[in-house]
Amino acid sequence: MKSVFKKFLIVILICTSLTFGTVIASAEEKVNQNTQSFGIYKPRKLPGPRFTQDNPTTKEKQRTILNQFLPKFSIRLLVFITIASLLGLIYGGFLYISDLGEEQNLEQAKKAITFSIVGLILAFLSFAIVQIINVIPLDFV
Repeated sequence: MKSVFKKFLIVILICTSLTFGTVIASAEEKVNQNTQSFGIYKPRKLPGPRFTQDNPTTKEKQRTILNQFLPKFSIRLLVFITIASLLGLIYGGFLYISDLGEEQNLEQAKKAITFSIVGLILAFLSFAIVQIINVIPLDFV
């Protein structure tokens, strides 16, 4: 039974190596064909804020910052702080479970959990403040 199983494995390995070799050869041919006709990609526009005019005024720059940059930045910051807070909660929970009867570990776990929850609350409050400011029509000079 073992010899049949070994022969079966050898046949499978040979078949897969042959098909894998043909796949690699065909992929190399495609790469060679594509590199001969491939030019360097040059973007039409650079990344960044998009203005309606070529030379935007200060007022338009301020509106762009308030309407595009600030909300996107606050969302990304909120996601980062949420992940950090979740990791802090997991760390505090691990310390709380594995305190092994020591008061120092228990206090450290409570502090980690408390700080991560307070940080999460502050992050959501700051996000709410940014969204409220974004809704209020502000006219700069």
